[in-house]
Amino acid sequence: MIMKRLIIYLLVILSGTLLVGCPEVDYHITRSFVEEYYEVDDFEIVAGYKNTISIKGMKEGNYWKFYNSGSQKDKYDALCKKHNDMSWNKTSFRHCVLGVDFLSIDFVSDADFDETHSAGASLSDILRFESESLYPFVSGGYEGAEFGENYNRGEYTRINKPLSELTIDDMKMLGKDTHPNLLADRYYGPYIAYLFWLSEPTLSKTHNITVTMISDDGRTFEKTIQVSWE
Repeated sequence: MIMKRLIIYLLVILSGTLLVGCPEVDYHITRSFVEEYYEVDDFEIVAGYKNTISIKGMKEGNYWKFYNSGSQKDKYDALCKKHNDMSWNKTSFRHCVLGVDFLSIDFVSDADFDETHSAGASLSDILRFESESLYPFVSGGYEGAEFGENYNRGEYTRINKPLSELTIDDMKMLGKDTHPNLLADRYYGPYIAYLFWLSEPTLSKTHNITVTMISDDGRTFEKTIQVSWE
């Protein structure tokens, strides 16, 4: 009798340990693959190591989510419909992208960069744009991202090309999921893209670079930063 009670007691302790040791899994069935859209109303442009330029969305903590109600849910549903993300109906894991798509992104300088890029001319052909998008996966009927040099962890397609070669589709559904990675920073806003110089200036070494981004909802965002090769 004592042995029986001891065995039952040990089984209870073991069961409790297993329950505590297993992390809670955040998954459920959702109509749309993207569960959250991150609203931005401004951008920050930063020049970092080797003058790499990062573009970061600004509006901390404001999301349109699948479980919202009222006007927020209407906005979420409209974005899902816009991107043809209405028939996932499977397990999802809180994928989040920007709530804005772009028509164009351009960089110009106030000084002569080299013999072929005078002050005021577009520098888009000498800047490499690097980001990631869910648009090919979602718009393609959830069939998977393109394999090859643009393949990145299944659903995400790596956008990696000169800025001058970006298509409108390349600038849709930019962003990442909630795990630490190239673009996600849930606490301080999403990193939208990084840009890398394909050449260095041969004329002026200091430039005030103006970045202009036009969104498909009619907004124009413009920022200027100083970049120096001195």
